[in-house]
Amino acid sequence: MAKPRINSPDYPSTHVSYQRECQMALEPSLTKLLAMACDAGWDERQATYAVMILAADQMQRTDAAGLEDTAL
Repeated sequence: MAKPRINSPDYPSTHVSYQRECQMALEPSLTKLLAMACDAGWDERQATYAVMILAADQMQRTDAAGLEDTAL
């Protein structure tokens, strides 16, 4: 099985297109992750909600570590 790849950014994190580019880079992997969860028997809506919660938790940990991104 091929190793999953996420594209690297073309712009610095302060660039207006950076966030959209990041979303486009992550979307295929996220879609695959959710498909795998559904294939394993998880409800798609619940799996999507779980990813949202995990992402919010990660953001809180990043902020708590003093690494918040002021570009957002």
